[in-house]
Amino acid sequence: MCDGLESQPEWVITSTQRSYCPTPRTRSFLRETKSRKIGPDKMKLFLFALLFTVTYSLKCNSCISTTIDDATNKATFDSFSLKACSEENSVTCSSGLEACFTSTFTYKSGEKDGTITSKNCGFKDKATPSNWNCAALKTSLAPSLQSHITLGESNHQIGRRMASSAGLLKELAVKKPSHYRGTTTRNLKAKELGRFNDLEADQPMTVWSVDSGDDIPTPCKIPQLEVPSQLPISLKISLDNPYDHSATIPTVDRILRWAEAVSYDMSDVDLVMGRGLMKKICQTPYNRKDQWKAKIYRYKNTICMESVDEESSHENSSFAGWGKVFEDVMKTGGRRTPGYMCEDVDVRMPRLVSLGPLKILTNSRISCQLSDKGQDKPGSYVELKTVGVISTEKNATSFKRYKCRNIWAHCKLLGIETVYIGYRTSDGELQKIQRFSMGDLEKQGQQWWSPEVILSFMKQLLSWVMTNTIEGVTYSLTYDGESFTSPVCLVPEEHEDLVRIVKSSFPDEV
Repeated sequence: MCDGLESQPEWVITSTQRSYCPTPRTRSFLRETKSRKIGPDKMKLFLFALLFTVTYSLKCNSCISTTIDDATNKATFDSFSLKACSEENSVTCSSGLEACFTSTFTYKSGEKDGTITSKNCGFKDKATPSNWNCAALKTSLAPSLQSHITLGESNHQIGRRMASSAGLLKELAVKKPSHYRGTTTRNLKAKELGRFNDLEADQPMTVWSVDSGDDIPTPCKIPQLEVPSQLPISLKISLDNPYDHSATIPTVDRILRWAEAVSYDMSDVDLVMGRGLMKKICQTPYNRKDQWKAKIYRYKNTICMESVDEESSHENSSFAGWGKVFEDVMKTGGRRTPGYMCEDVDVRMPRLVSLGPLKILTNSRISCQLSDKGQDKPGSYVELKTVGVISTEKNATSFKRYKCRNIWAHCKLLGIETVYIGYRTSDGELQKIQRFSMGDLEKQGQQWWSPEVILSFMKQLLSWVMTNTIEGVTYSLTYDGESFTSPVCLVPEEHEDLVRIVKSSFPDEV
């Protein structure tokens, strides 16, 4: 069966004029509503007059894609003159169309198995023939026109509403923070397993394992902290190219390449995932509007999870560059390394995180370590972060409510107990440095967030994923953040890139 089903539409408000700006009379009315109460009749009249001048347009992605990337199939799907579904191609729907639709079904091309995905505007009634679902698409791909294609009957749907009717969707409700109890920091442990440094893309990864008994190789040694004694210090640096997060190797690939290089035993590992993904998903009960998505592959009873969030979610490139310079400042006592251009001292530390019964293999980038704790000792590793200067009560509340929680989730899950925070101006001037323990951050935010909620939700979510996935299948795990009732959704979806990464690390087991 082929079944196009409704997805989430994007509504765009457009004025009947080229742009909408409040008139002086409207601005006066808005000021009036702030200064005193406005009667319901007058408010209704104002809203009616405002809405009368505005029209609503539905926008949907318009695309078609295939997972078989050979010349014959590429030519077939290029003939539709639509972009691939991996690209953003939002179009304004024609008048009368009321829903965004996605159709997904399998097919064979010669001896190759593939999946076709198409998206476009349509109607809420999925049986309507004019929807961009089955009829027109099947006709266009019929054997009489495309002799190399044989359409299948199975239907792997993408997205919460699409998958529900096919019975493939699993949903986990995200409840109020007060619901999550029972898992505390006593149930959380993190153990260092080794280190690696793959800064040079054209060079083999430098690796070290705790169990090897060998000395730590020089590229994997972590610099010591040297706090500057004089402030302020400028964090600005002249860069021909802005600092760029995007040129990164997938986290799962890095972790598994290290595991393969040191012959690490994966039999007791439940999940493999990056630090950034852990930090994001564990805060979901508090960040109800923040979307995230991960792709999953279950292999040899171990679940590999890779974030597929867009790079645009990263910090502003200027702030990120200042963060890199702050690290250099904290390693040199403020002297700054001559000629420093934000090069990454890319020492990574694979860690086995135990969250109750769950064993999670992850890694963390280590900036530096305390000199008074002894070289490479537990508790000596330090995180370095910058934030804007706190000049108002609103700034202070935001720091305690959001920034402290974010930093705590970034550090505590990996067993890092100390963070140095640099307070910078909007012009990149470092004015103050403050040391916090994870306990200090918990006290700062105790009015707004709880470590028990963060850890309990993460344990529940990952245990649920373990229960609802099967060997050899890839999935998408998604939280859309569209409302406070949005669940976490788990649905089968093809992720051949993740499969290749995982299997390439275990060549003897393919």
